[in-house]
Amino acid sequence: MLWAPILGFCTLGPFSAYTVYFPELYPTRLRTTGCGFCYNCARVLAAGAPFALGGLARHFGVLHGTDMGFRMAAGVVACIYVVGLIGLLLAPETKGKPLPE
Repeated sequence: MLWAPILGFCTLGPFSAYTVYFPELYPTRLRTTGCGFCYNCARVLAAGAPFALGGLARHFGVLHGTDMGFRMAAGVVACIYVVGLIGLLLAPETKGKPLPE
């Protein structure tokens, strides 16, 4: 229960950034297409997460036992948030720049 607010923030935080950050990346004529592309590409990639989690749980389960296998797999899959933070650091800064037309 202690980790629930942190997980909720990390899970729902990117959705709040869509309305602020994406419009500044794309010119007006491509703005909705760019936002939709970014949003739906993430959904398509996330569709493979259950299969990845199951495969990792089986792999780690063989090495460390069934219970520990799922725990280790969930920890590895949770590292996707770290990948997202690194991607955010590599994204272009838009503060103080005019919107692209």
